[in-house]
Amino acid sequence: KNPVKAEPWNDVLLAKYLPNICAQPTEISVILGGEYTIVGDEDCLYLNIFAPLNSHEEDHLPVLFYVHDGLMRFGNSGQTNVADYLMDEEVILVTCSYRLGMLGLLSSEDDIIPGNFALKDQAMALNWVKENIVTFGGNPDKITVLGYSTGAGCGQLLAMSPLTKNIVKGVISGSGSYSSKWTLSRPGYSASLVKKVATYFNCSERSDMLLTCLQSKDVSELISLDKLFTVWDWDPTVVYRPVIEPDQPGAFLIEHPESINYTFPMITGITSGEENFRKILLQYGDQTKMNTFMEQINTILPKIFYVEPSSDHGKLLVEKIRATFFKNSTSIDAVIDGFSNVFAQSNIIYPMLRTLRKHQGPSYVYVFDHRGLYSLIDKIVAEVAPEKYSYTMPKPSHADDQLYVINNRPYPFSESDYYISKTLIKLWTNFIKYQDPTPNHEADSNLFWSPVTDMAKYLRINTLDISMKERMKDWDTIETFWDSLLTFPQ
Repeated sequence: KNPVKAEPWNDVLLAKYLPNICAQPTEISVILGGEYTIVGDEDCLYLNIFAPLNSHEEDHLPVLFYVHDGLMRFGNSGQTNVADYLMDEEVILVTCSYRLGMLGLLSSEDDIIPGNFALKDQAMALNWVKENIVTFGGNPDKITVLGYSTGAGCGQLLAMSPLTKNIVKGVISGSGSYSSKWTLSRPGYSASLVKKVATYFNCSERSDMLLTCLQSKDVSELISLDKLFTVWDWDPTVVYRPVIEPDQPGAFLIEHPESINYTFPMITGITSGEENFRKILLQYGDQTKMNTFMEQINTILPKIFYVEPSSDHGKLLVEKIRATFFKNSTSIDAVIDGFSNVFAQSNIIYPMLRTLRKHQGPSYVYVFDHRGLYSLIDKIVAEVAPEKYSYTMPKPSHADDQLYVINNRPYPFSESDYYISKTLIKLWTNFIKYQDPTPNHEADSNLFWSPVTDMAKYLRINTLDISMKERMKDWDTIETFWDSLLTFPQ
């Protein structure tokens, strides 16, 4: 169901502890496969507010609204120290939880189970911030949304939705975009999943009866059903996806995003090693899964892209991807390299380029190239293959730059990490305040980050070099290749 606004109350909230996280499988249990370990609770729609010490209602500080990542399947709004160095720059940080997996995105594509509940949770939290943040010293007219990976796509959709487009003044999106295949499903796809869910639980396919039936099930049963739709490894990485809804009150998305003339200011970027996330996991995981992939590639590959294998589109996907990324090789290393690049290009790099092509407002593009002491993938590899955990990864992995803005790292910074963190936070908070990351060259006396033109110059962020660079040579090739293969929504 759509979220319902909480009733006002006059009691005192002792905000000493973090609230519940939303019901979900742990990240490790999703990636490793097997039985899910379920954590969290259905009572989870809370937000957290972080303000500088001694801030006052009259300060009107700009607000950063953070949407967490996690494939719309897992993740949470962070720890108590998540704000860390952000508070040095006189901003308010708000983090929110939202329903995940089936609970957040199941849709029968009608008004009974309309879908987009996760996004509507985010929208309701954002509207609450608009109405109440002044009490915490925030400026309700200066709200910027920040997200990484799937959170990045959510942030961009929040800037387009009729529920929130007049609230969002800017978006910062890293390693993700609304035009990724995981961000929106084509008409009919979500309804087809609902039929499979109904069959599994022996429920009626009629939406009203199905809703009643599902509400009688234990939440762990509903969440664990994700595995029914796993084709290979943990793909498709996102099972239930947002949908375009009928134009009715409370609808989050009522038209195709690419038909919307969106002009909000935006920072968007990638890391220089987006492919490392899948590459490292496949290298240190069960090698037999790669044999399975190659043996069943004609079926697995199209389904990862939400395409029917027997269709002309499915056959074309296999043919072109095999020839381009695998060079028709059968060696394990070549297949891992190829699949990792398919993942990075189709999910992250190409969608960013497509979004920039459609975007009508000022856009600032970056490539994060700093490999610090810690990567988001480190904790996963330590669980997957601790005996092999001695690899050297010279480039940052998927969404690693968020470690330097949102503090969810387990280790202290090195000197170079600290420098990168302070620089990133200065650029991001300048954008939050002025919708320009380098007004008057504030972040660095020698730095001017220019918005995108047709040539799409980008800011390279590295310890040794933070400067504007010419458009990457392979971006044109990436755009041309995936334009020929992917539709949106997929």
